[in-house]
Amino acid sequence: MAVLSAALLAAGVLRHYWDIYVHRTVRGISFFFVGIDAAGDLFSLVSVVFGPALDALGMIIYGTELVLWLGIFVCGGVFNFLPWLRDHSKKDEVPPEPVALHPMPSSTSVFRTVSGTVVERRGRPRSAEAEN
Repeated sequence: MAVLSAALLAAGVLRHYWDIYVHRTVRGISFFFVGIDAAGDLFSLVSVVFGPALDALGMIIYGTELVLWLGIFVCGGVFNFLPWLRDHSKKDEVPPEPVALHPMPSSTSVFRTVSGTVVERRGRPRSAEAEN
């Protein structure tokens, strides 16, 4: 039963590897959760090693899970962190040209609308006191 549960746990983590392979990025994974789960595997592995009897099956199960979660961390560093670091370290790059906006009517659709015919600016009506 322990082998079956370990195989299902590994299959659950391996589906993340398939997603990483297909999309070439680590997405939808909380690195906080991955860190907690990997730390739990590490502490469990240490407890098996320092236990009264050395349990080989326990070491294999916890070691496999630890290696799989650490692999997710490495993939996150390679596919997410390094490109982000490269993009933010380009300080010598010339800034892009500003976008020039041309005055256009508020409606630029193919249908005839009120704002699409004539663009006219109307002022505020003046009060009688302001003219004097």
